[in-house]
Amino acid sequence: MCETNSFKGWLLQVAGLSVILVLVLWLSLRTRSPNFSIQNLTIDQLPTTNITNNSTTTSTNTTITFELEIENPNKDYNIWYSGVDLMWYHGGDTLGGASTVSKSFRQGKSETNNFSNLKVNVYGQNCTRFIQEVMSTGTVQLEARLVTEIKYRMGVLRSKRHGLNLKGSAEVGRDGKIKGKKKRMKLRKSSSKWRFH
Repeated sequence: MCETNSFKGWLLQVAGLSVILVLVLWLSLRTRSPNFSIQNLTIDQLPTTNITNNSTTTSTNTTITFELEIENPNKDYNIWYSGVDLMWYHGGDTLGGASTVSKSFRQGKSETNNFSNLKVNVYGQNCTRFIQEVMSTGTVQLEARLVTEIKYRMGVLRSKRHGLNLKGSAEVGRDGKIKGKKKRMKLRKSSSKWRFH
């Protein structure tokens, strides 16, 4: 009888330790998506209104300059990116073409990468509507959409490829900079899927 109780006690201890071990492994091996944010955004050559004989002349082109920050929040995993593409929108209009922020690259554990001095030239009809809104309201809503594919890697272990579709928006003032205290645009997962190429 005594031996049966000690065997049951031992079995319960082994089962309890196994559950704790599985839980610890699951928590340590769980992956988290990278964090993306746009900062130091400026819109060059925003128009100053020239009024001559009751007519307003504005520039029909401008340049969006920005920096993209990518943070790997994983302490145990490197992340491999197959390329990062970003497109700017105002309303339903695209502003310029897709920017290839980076070709494929590897990001180390808990590492943050900054891609600076990225530029998109905006011109034509879409640029005219964009500039007219800035002139009439003093602000304009910009949206950024980002597409990439990633793999997680820890030692020899590799995950399957994960597609990420992210978007974010921010209000930009007449000075060509993001309004608000933080001056950055966070990109979050989107339920919509898109491709730029």
